[in-house]
Amino acid sequence: MFKKVISVSLLLLFFLSVSTDVEAQKRGTKKREKKERSDSSNSERSRSSRDRGESSNTVSFTDRINYEISIGNISFNQGFGITLKPHAAYKFTERLSAGIAVRTFYDFVNIVNGDDLSLFSYGPSGFGRFKITDEIYVQGEYNIMSYDQGPNGDRVSKSSPMFGLGYLSGYGPWRFGLQLLFIGNEEFRDFERSTVDYWFSFSYNF
Repeated sequence: MFKKVISVSLLLLFFLSVSTDVEAQKRGTKKREKKERSDSSNSERSRSSRDRGESSNTVSFTDRINYEISIGNISFNQGFGITLKPHAAYKFTERLSAGIAVRTFYDFVNIVNGDDLSLFSYGPSGFGRFKITDEIYVQGEYNIMSYDQGPNGDRVSKSSPMFGLGYLSGYGPWRFGLQLLFIGNEEFRDFERSTVDYWFSFSYNF
């Protein structure tokens, strides 16, 4: 009888120890799974945070485009003359940009005892611009112009480099200011009847 009690007790102890080990293993597995889920969640949040940071630092193509229209070279000598120059530029950095423009010149000439003339000249230009400060910049450009010689003359093409300074001020994306460019080619200066191009500029996203 005593041997049977000992045998049953040993058997119960064996089953209790096995069940305890199994329960401990289950608890350990649950803890590991919970930790893995927590680590995975933290990793996802970290990646999402990095993605949002990278997205906020990325500048779209349209946000890098600067639009500007300039009016200048206004003349009242024996008539009226005015030049218009719209441009679009791509900003490689916050300070460096390059672009293209179209330069158009209208000249009305009052001829005493003769027929008045209306002349329209035009041409493309390419330019580079570097901002020294948030308002002041230097600019170099190359212009090609097709000059109207009137009804009795053929058009004449001339080209010239130009370089100079500009100033733009304002609030938000809109700026306005003044630009002065020295004309490098003498023949070009003769057709322009000026040594310096001056412009009143209105700029968006400068």
